[in-house]
Amino acid sequence: MEISAALAADLRTLTTALDQPNEDIESAVANLATGLAATVDSYLGFTITTHAGGNPISFTVPRRAGSHPPVTGSFRISLTALGSGSPSDWLILYAANPGAFVDLAADLCWALDIDINTVILDADADTGIELTATVNTGLTELSMINQAIGALTEEGLTVEQAAVELQHRAEADRVTLHTAAARVMSTLRTDGLCP
Repeated sequence: MEISAALAADLRTLTTALDQPNEDIESAVANLATGLAATVDSYLGFTITTHAGGNPISFTVPRRAGSHPPVTGSFRISLTALGSGSPSDWLILYAANPGAFVDLAADLCWALDIDINTVILDADADTGIELTATVNTGLTELSMINQAIGALTEEGLTVEQAAVELQHRAEADRVTLHTAAARVMSTLRTDGLCP
């Protein structure tokens, strides 16, 4: 299992954005992919969707680059069932064979003592998903939010105060946090305070 250079760069960006400098997300992702490939013969890849700063971040890691058979089997579980994340954070595994994850689901639920109903099998199959390592969303938005918080700290606010201020601006203008952050950065650029 090899992680593409583009995905590796995105995972480093994610590590920085999550302010987790000691975490090696790239190695964790590679180890997960390698383990899944060894466990399920028709395994094709996985998608993780998580939230940081209220923004969804999603990335997909295919088993191999290039074309793949249609996704006809899947396994979806909330990351909260695995002990982290929020209820809207998901891990979805993909396979070429329907029912490919039945044994994995049973073993995982038994080993972690979680209800089998927390696992959703084959609901994400036949979606026409393209498994490419460049599929990711949310990193640009998260980076913009972090930049705006950093800019607000330059005005004398703590990081926590800057995050609250940015949230207040978003609510007052009835826009997303990312849009409020873009406005902060645009103002700084217009005022000549930011390149």
